[in-house]
Amino acid sequence: MAKSLNGWPVIKSRVSRKLRLINIPGTNRRVRFNKNVAPVFASFLADWHREMPDRLKLDKGPLDGWTYRFSRYVKNYSNHASGTAVDARYDILKPDGKPHMTKKERQILDNILNRYKTYDGHRIFANGEWWRKNDGMHTELSQSWDRGAKRNTTMKDVLEVQKILGIDKNGNRNIVDEDALWDGIVPQYQNVKKSESEGIASIAAWRVAARLFDLGCWKGKKPVKYQQKYPTKAVEAFKLDNKIKGEGYTSKTHEKLFG
Repeated sequence: MAKSLNGWPVIKSRVSRKLRLINIPGTNRRVRFNKNVAPVFASFLADWHREMPDRLKLDKGPLDGWTYRFSRYVKNYSNHASGTAVDARYDILKPDGKPHMTKKERQILDNILNRYKTYDGHRIFANGEWWRKNDGMHTELSQSWDRGAKRNTTMKDVLEVQKILGIDKNGNRNIVDEDALWDGIVPQYQNVKKSESEGIASIAAWRVAARLFDLGCWKGKKPVKYQQKYPTKAVEAFKLDNKIKGEGYTSKTHEKLFG
């Protein structure tokens, strides 16, 4: 079976059952993707539309997903041919190998890309704005050499990110209140337990503390990212309030805190 550059199977026909035409939340646009990755792409594009400046909004201008074709740069099928890539606003982000994003737009996009990470820090998306030949219109499921990638993005990676961000089948995701301290990412249970047992500062411990802070279960100064150790007193207070039994940070505590 033919595969695109990122290792996903090529889909030859636009009417294939392997494709899905999905609505982009917050817009009137629809884009065709591999049905297995359509929700995460729809969520990504919804973030783009919501957070980018007016000139790059997606309610106007071109927006292309699946296309059966070869890559413009190498002799192989484009990731568009597997339904795992999208080109957005190439009326402005022209495919001429030159940078067209402002510094602010690059930072916004980088923040969005950084949101779509697996537990081990693998970015499932890559954008051509940072390639040798700039291609800011183009976003794809990342390959092992991409910035922020640890491997070719797999289906397991996609499902993991979908779970972490709470993305539903239509591309809607849980969006944290802008005034909240917690960043909306659920820490891995075993990472919290490690911080608890070793007494070390960790991003997992901070996410627990930040969530407790937002829920009003925290006393004192805001927990500081990368400096926060496991918050024993606040967790025990939370367990008491919610009638959770068991010693330490239990799976029930984790479920109740982040569920």
